[in-house]
Amino acid sequence: MNVGKPMAIARPTGGTPVTTAKVHSLVFLARLVARMSPARIERTMTILAKNAKPATYGDIRQAQGSVLSISAICAGDGCLHRSIAVAALCRLSGTFPEWKTGFQVDPFRAHAWVEAEGRAADHGMDPARWIELITVRAGARP
Repeated sequence: MNVGKPMAIARPTGGTPVTTAKVHSLVFLARLVARMSPARIERTMTILAKNAKPATYGDIRQAQGSVLSISAICAGDGCLHRSIAVAALCRLSGTFPEWKTGFQVDPFRAHAWVEAEGRAADHGMDPARWIELITVRAGARP
């Protein structure tokens, strides 16, 4: 292990490797964005999605793997942090997933997630069971 030198993580859609330092920065950014009001989060994500191409399912799974590998918050119950960080990491490669927030009624739970090609990045998460509140897609206009 080379101390002081960031390890490389595969980029969602090829190109140069994304370093762990970049992923850490995006996770930190996600923590800041997650503290905003829902309206400001939606606006921020819409700006991030502007002029992006839709992400593939492979893009979001790879980005999520990178985020989960370095963030205990994102790996746990931090679905809002995780979804923002994954979307931001995809955006580095010019793509953007469908970023969503919603809730379930029985039992009541709120959730944030990313989808691509009609599939959620979270294994075992069935989007059909959730009532969507906010959806931001690639190419969205602020």
